[in-house]
This record gives sequence, structure tokens and C-alpha cells, in this order.
Amino acid sequence: TMRFGEDLSMECPENAGRIARIARRLALLARLLGLLLVPALAVQWALGANGGGLNLPVPVMEALHGQALTPLQRLGGFIALAPSALALAVALFALARICGEYARGALFSGAVLQGYRRLGWSLAATTVLHWLQPTLVALAVTLGLPPGQRLLVVGVSSDDLVLGLVTAVVFLLGAVMGVARDLQEDNAAIV
Repeated sequence: TMRFGEDLSMECPENAGRIARIARRLALLARLLGLLLVPALAVQWALGANGGGLNLPVPVMEALHGQALTPLQRLGGFIALAPSALALAVALFALARICGEYARGALFSGAVLQGYRRLGWSLAATTVLHWLQPTLVALAVTLGLPPGQRLLVVGVSSDDLVLGLVTAVVFLLGAVMGVARDLQEDNAAIV
């Protein structure tokens, strides 16, 4: 088992094996989640109840007055959330690629740096689309309602702020990995 603060140098075969095992498992999990994300969202909108199952904004639930969503409203809600889910799926596949490189022992390869860039940009897209989700879902679900019941919802949650922070950290980590790769190349040229 790994202990907090333990040195995980790749020079030690035991550590390299441990990192490879963890990276393979995480890559598998990321790929699985990336493949299931959009289909799960489709199932949720096709079968989910109006209340907690779809996590609709409160003003939208109030505007529906307990009415069941029509198939068109369900399709609109799915379409409103699908871009964010797709961006997150791209982020998960980028993470899987990074972990695949780590499992091979290539901690500072060009593929890792490209993976961090792709991960950062896809998380940035996810963040922006997540900010737009309440607005898009409200428009999609209430557009067919009579005038006076249609809603435009705008909001930013703490989840959005955390997602933005994680995105910034990924970009920073990618830059640090680029510097580490340059140092590794310099050290290899000296030896």
C-alpha cells in the first residue's frame, strides 16, 4: 500500500510497478466512464422523473406545475446537456491516454504533454458549458409552455467555480510536466 508523502521514484522497480498498476486501473475506469457518460445521460432524460431524477432548476420545476415532461422537452433537455457531457468524455479519454503513458513508464513523453493539453482544454469547455447548463435546460424544457411560463435561468454554482479551479490546476500541471520533460532531455544529453 502507498503511504502519504512516500517517494515514488521510477528508479525503484517496486514503485514503477505500483505506478503502472494504478495508472492501468485509472485508465480503464476513465475509458469506461467516457464511453458510458453520454448514453447514461440519454437514459436519464428518457426515463427520469421530473423531480430529483433530472435535477431540473427549481424555477423550471415550479413552471411545470407537476406536469410530466413531453418527449420533445426530454429531447431538448438531453440536447442541452449533451455538449457538456461530450466535453467531459473527451477529458476522460485524455486522462486515460495520460494514464496509459504512465503505465508504460513514460512519465514525460510528448503524448503525456499532449494529453494534459487536451485534458485542460476539454475541462475548460466542460466548465463553460456547465455554466450555460441551467440556461439551456430551462429554455429547452419551457420553450413549449404558454407565454408567461417560459423561463430564462442564469446561475453559477460553487461546482462551476471548483471545476474552473481544477481546470487551472490541470493547465499548470501540464506546464510543469513540460519543464520536467525538458530537464529530463537535458539530463539524458549530458549522460
